[in-house]
Amino acid sequence: MILLRKHQLEMVKICEEILAGKPVNTIIASVTPGGGKSLLPVILSELLIPRIADRILWIVPRNSLKYQGEGDFINKMVPTNHRIRAVNGNEEDPSRGFSGYVTTYQAIGHNPDLHAKETSRNKYIVFLDEPHHVSEDSLWEAALESIIRNSVLTIYASGTLSRGDGQKIAFLDYSGIHIDLKDKEHTRVIRYTRSQAIREGAIVPVRFHTLDGSAEWKENGVVESVEKLSRSQGTGGKALFTALSTEYAYQLLDECLHHWIKLRKYFSGRLLIVSPNIEIAKQYHDYLRKLNIPSLIATSDDSFAARKAIDDTRTGVNEVLVTVALAYEGLSIKPVTHIACLTHIRSIPWLEQCFARTNRTCEGKREGHVFGPRDPRFIEAIRMIEKEQILPLSEKGEGFQEGEVSEQSSGSGETMGWEPLKSAILGDKTSINPDLFTNSMKYSHNKISPSDQETVLKKQIRNLRKIVLNKTRPGSSTSKARVFDMTVKNTAGGKKIDLMTIDELVAAWQAVTERFGGSL
Repeated sequence: MILLRKHQLEMVKICEEILAGKPVNTIIASVTPGGGKSLLPVILSELLIPRIADRILWIVPRNSLKYQGEGDFINKMVPTNHRIRAVNGNEEDPSRGFSGYVTTYQAIGHNPDLHAKETSRNKYIVFLDEPHHVSEDSLWEAALESIIRNSVLTIYASGTLSRGDGQKIAFLDYSGIHIDLKDKEHTRVIRYTRSQAIREGAIVPVRFHTLDGSAEWKENGVVESVEKLSRSQGTGGKALFTALSTEYAYQLLDECLHHWIKLRKYFSGRLLIVSPNIEIAKQYHDYLRKLNIPSLIATSDDSFAARKAIDDTRTGVNEVLVTVALAYEGLSIKPVTHIACLTHIRSIPWLEQCFARTNRTCEGKREGHVFGPRDPRFIEAIRMIEKEQILPLSEKGEGFQEGEVSEQSSGSGETMGWEPLKSAILGDKTSINPDLFTNSMKYSHNKISPSDQETVLKKQIRNLRKIVLNKTRPGSSTSKARVFDMTVKNTAGGKKIDLMTIDELVAAWQAVTERFGGSL
């Protein structure tokens, strides 16, 4: 087994307590996002099945987490003989001979009786992943009550043990406005903070780059404006959404792109762009095409396409992913080094989870970078994270500068019924040269093996070919395919793509992005 992190070792000790006869029936695990929470169900199963339980039920908020959970039980680095099933919908006998099953809160909400019967027939450990999705006095709480009552052990494990709407999380005791995180006779608490995770190398630190800006919009025939987003008290929601749907967003995106491309010579990282909604995500996607930067979109309304786009980004076929609500828990792409956080959501727990998409460890990756607006609520979120990072980074001898301080709080959420007019970042603006990305290709593949370099380059060229042909009107795709293929061959004296050298593949990639990227 791999060297376990602090919180994973604590889980082992609690399991030993239970096996020794201690009356523990509840565990609360507060584990910073990216810290390795997903190994806890594997540890529980390995140590407690079949000694105190027959099976484990792992409940997650998203389908993507469901399939990841199933995969965690076949991780060669954490050997176990146990296996669990990812259940599609609601099925009779969901474990079907395995050591348990993983499903979603939504599925249980649709048929709570089925799962209540299953957990009454067999002794189950119930692992509630990200239980902050279940609020007190909600329908999901009612659906889970019987399941938790039937369980021999219930675990509440989250990276953000709080809710953005201020409501309490179901089933947990509170001390004032905060969850009571103290050990009791029947309860054990595990805490794994961001500082501890950085010290142990479980996550990388995140650097923040915030840009102030101005915004102007029209409401009821009257033009209103703010000179600085950082001082947008009262009109924060309107000012922010105006900025994210007009010039400011593209200027901030340019800054993020320039930083990401500049660092590609050291590490071929991925870029995640988080947009306010699907319509604006498509506009950002079109903007990237004009810069000859291929990208894919993963939105919450198109699950099959989203999974394919995420997989292509994870494997390196694609390097820029434009998302909407998916840049949250469940999206795990370890090579992501940069996030352009252009969402209007200002829930602190949501932002914390979003930022954590870039703190995953990956060979050669030293840190993550988040670019975002300098509005009060955004600053509030990053100040909390930066304070937790300062001590462990200073212990490692790494410099880290706190972000800008500004007034706290502001409006959040998208406001409708007004017309955004214009916006701009304050200070100098970076202009992106369309050749900048293609020129960086020479550096982005020099840290992997030659065969892998060839594979990634070929996939990128073929992926762009698919995008070009999909955008071609019916009847013209055959001729467009012929032109594309000839452009590739002409860069290497007529060679087929499978016979090209790495330098020839880089040249072919530059040629097709220059010729077809801007016309997509």
